[in-house]
Amino acid sequence: MDAAQLRSISPSSFVCSSCSLPLVHTSDDSTGSLQYRDLPSDYWTELVDAWVCHHDQALSKRVSEAAQEGFWPRRQECLIGGSYYLLEESATIITNLRSSKEVKTTDDWMRVQCICGAAVGRCQLSPLTETIVYRFPKYATRPVSANARPLRIPLSAYVVEDMVELSQVHGAYRFVICDEEEEKARLLIWVFKPTMKLSYSAPNVSLIPRSGSVVAAKILFKVVGLGSGIPFDAKSTLEKHPNFSHAEQLSYPLDICRRLAGLLRESHSTYPSNRRTMSGLDAGWLQRW
Repeated sequence: MDAAQLRSISPSSFVCSSCSLPLVHTSDDSTGSLQYRDLPSDYWTELVDAWVCHHDQALSKRVSEAAQEGFWPRRQECLIGGSYYLLEESATIITNLRSSKEVKTTDDWMRVQCICGAAVGRCQLSPLTETIVYRFPKYATRPVSANARPLRIPLSAYVVEDMVELSQVHGAYRFVICDEEEEKARLLIWVFKPTMKLSYSAPNVSLIPRSGSVVAAKILFKVVGLGSGIPFDAKSTLEKHPNFSHAEQLSYPLDICRRLAGLLRESHSTYPSNRRTMSGLDAGWLQRW
């Protein structure tokens, strides 16, 4: 879902993935339609040292400002990151959104919910335009167009893409998935094989189809603090799984963490009983496309 794809389907709006309420309108009578522009990787600043290999070299003013302040959308502009959209408040349907400062965060972003209760992103004041900017994860919204069929991209595809991007930058394949509400670890994930083709059949599932052929990522995982009734003890868990002591961290709303755990548990059941564990972790998979 990059800028070229969005231009090709020309969406009339973006709706909540949970209830289909419109959250973003893509055209305005006074300023015209949304302009879609791709952002660089979120980790592009880590490469600056590699670009500047001599002491007398200097970054351009524009690049220096972007490195310090980040990228912010202007009116009727949609900036597209790897897993999210950035939009200025004039493009949003404010009546269908509500923000909250009650959630613990380590930055200035406030949690945003659809009025149906689903977590749909974050918002904060832009230092560039002094207006509110909304950051919508791609899994939380769905573009709607009269000229194209509805897109049905599974939640797992976006999450795997987040992990693959991090692994390409940092060379790490182990992740601790935390919830945004309480900032507690909920899943330990090892992306054992980022891409593979598989056919499966499962007798009792509700989140994945009973059978099918998919492109997926093979995942070794451990669910912690979700439905087990046992509080998560970071020290004892890391003692059992020391390879996760320096794992990358990703955060998602608690409901998304629960859905990921459900998807992994159901995919786990599709493996033969003698292939369901490895290195003390459960084996499963997450669909990519």
